[in-house]
Order: sequence, then structure tokens, then C-alpha cells
Amino acid sequence: MDRSAIDRLADDRFRATFVDLCSRHRVLGLVLSRLTGADMRDGVPAVDEFDRLLRPLRRRAMIFEAKRDHLAGVLQARGIETVILKGAALATTIYREPVERDLADLDLLVRPTAIRPAVRAFAEEGYSLPPQRGRVWTYRRHHFHLPLSHPDGHVVEVHWALSRPGSPFGLGAGAILDQAVAYRPLAGPGQRHPRPEHMILHLALQNLREGFSRLARLVDMDRIIASQPDLDWSALTRIACNEGLASPAALSLRLLSRLFGIEVPEEAARALRPSAVSRAHLAMLRPEHSLLTQRSERTYSAKSLLELWLLRGTRSRASSLLGMLKPKVRVAAYRREIRGWFGRCLKLGKVIIFQLSLYASAAAAQLTRSGRDQMRFWSSQASSSERL
Repeated sequence: MDRSAIDRLADDRFRATFVDLCSRHRVLGLVLSRLTGADMRDGVPAVDEFDRLLRPLRRRAMIFEAKRDHLAGVLQARGIETVILKGAALATTIYREPVERDLADLDLLVRPTAIRPAVRAFAEEGYSLPPQRGRVWTYRRHHFHLPLSHPDGHVVEVHWALSRPGSPFGLGAGAILDQAVAYRPLAGPGQRHPRPEHMILHLALQNLREGFSRLARLVDMDRIIASQPDLDWSALTRIACNEGLASPAALSLRLLSRLFGIEVPEEAARALRPSAVSRAHLAMLRPEHSLLTQRSERTYSAKSLLELWLLRGTRSRASSLLGMLKPKVRVAAYRREIRGWFGRCLKLGKVIIFQLSLYASAAAAQLTRSGRDQMRFWSSQASSSERL
């Protein structure tokens, strides 16, 4: 690790900014665990402060782990086929300790026919659905999971799918359930997790939903690939291409290559790679800078263009642009958008103007070495100084 970067942690302002950045990217537990580890702590400024920050995170991780194992056992006792998704599955399989994987809620995948039994089982444990029946109907029709909350603040999301109905980007929930792998924790009931190839593609789908704005997702993918020397890249590319996830997977893996130095087999990279037109437009969005600054969280136009150029085919992109003019169902608010026709036209206009500004920025980028490297995002190798 860069010694000069470690020394900067002695500055209070830099340290506060650093902790905030790690928290927003949901890697705070991982970073603090590393900085306070026995092999590093002697040379880390303010290590006592990092210890204090880490203690409540460890307690939270332990509580989450206990709840996960208990709730998995509740469903198992009722014969409900369940797969544990995302961080809840990864925290105890690819990380040294659960605190290294930030966890917000428990995501569980069940068959559509098991939604009601699962909800009833969680209701007996004190979890409740959104208060209005109409909200549940809206979730079932327009979304892919139901949130259940406990009075202590813990949230369980019961999935029957992994993307909204009609989304051009998806991942078959049935295949994940059918091909899930068994995992036996040191304590608690046995669990089922997605196979590694499905896990990577689900993370690519999450990257897309979040506008590629979380380092934690890439760290997950990096750890999975490092822990799976026999990863079936041909199966991964086949599933990605069949499910419409080839481009999101390609962008995720390219970011991994540039930022973490992960080597992706050339055959897989070639099979997943978007068209030359899409690659050029995605490079204009400066994926590395956008990721680290979380631009897509702040800018609707940036996220919209990212999704647009990850689509394949002119017809799909034209349909996406026209779709911006249609009223949307906001599942979180359980009502149609207040924004009227004029407002939707204004949103589309902002997207078009933002794209024009990217053309101007791309032309100006050719004047500097770093700018040219950004525009060669798909073909150049990252320098060691750029890697995390």
C-alpha cells in the first residue's frame, strides 16, 4: 500500500473525507479492518480512532449474521426453497470476517409460489409488509421483491425475480434457484447461494441499477474471481448474452481490470464487449471517474446515458429514449410520477444536452495524456498508479 497515502491519514480533514468516501462506497468495514490489522496498525496514524469506528461495525455484522442464519432456518423449517443473495451470502464466504462486507438488508430469493408462505413465516417473526395492501399489489406487479421490516430496523427483501418486469437487463431467477450451491456455515443451518457465475452477473446487474457508483460491488466481484480459480467463464458469457447482461458485465469486468488488475480471459472479454459505437460513448462517460465520484447518483442524465449505451441495438436505444416520455410507476412512492408531459420532455432534453456536452469533452480530452487514456478505456491497460 502507498506509504504516502497512509501518512496523509494523520491530517484530520483528510481522514474525515477518507472515512466518508469509504462509507459512501460501502467499503468502510473492509478498509478499517485492513488498517487496524496486526500487519499494518503500527504504521497507521490515528489507529485508535479507526479501532473505535470498527467496533460498532463488528457488532452490527455479528447481529446481522445471527439474524440471517435464524431467518434462513425459519424458511428451511417450513420447506421453503431459498437462496441467499448478494452481501449476506458473500460476507462469510469470500471475506476474512463479516465486517469487511457492509450489509444493509437481507435479500432472499424464493419461487413465486413461495412468496405468501415466506411472508407468513416472517410475520410470525415480527416482520411486516408495507402498511397498505395497494402497496403490496404495486410491488408484485411492477417490482421484483417485497420489503418486510422489523421494529428493530432490520429489513428482509423477499425476491421472486432480480429485475423489473419488461426490463431489457435481467437474470433468470429460476436458473439461480435450480443451480444454487450448498454452503455449510460453522454454526447454524445449511444455506444455498448462487453459483459464482450467477453471483458475478447479479453484481453486474446491481452495478447497472446503482449507475456503477459503488466500489463495494467491484470488490465483491474481485474477491469472487480470486477465490474461484475454476470459474466457468464460458458459462458466464453464455448466461450474460442470453439474459441481456453482456454489456453491463463487460463494463464491470473492464473496471475490474483497470482498477484492480484482474485479468479477464480474452475470449470472454471479446464475447461480452459492446459494439464500437457503444464503447466510444461509454468511454465519454469516464467510467472510472464517474464511479469514484458517484456521479450517476447525483445526475439523472449520466445514469440515463449509461443505461442507454449499455443497451444493444439502435432499436433498443430508440425505445429507451422514447420511454423517457412515458409516465413511470414509482414503486417506492406507490403512485405515478407527478411530473407531467412537459416535465418528461424536459428530462429527455437534459439527457440530449448532456450527451452533446460529452462530445465536446471528448474532443477536449484529446489534448491531455490522462484524457486520451480515458477515451482508450476499452483498449489500454491501467498504469499501476491508477489501480486501487
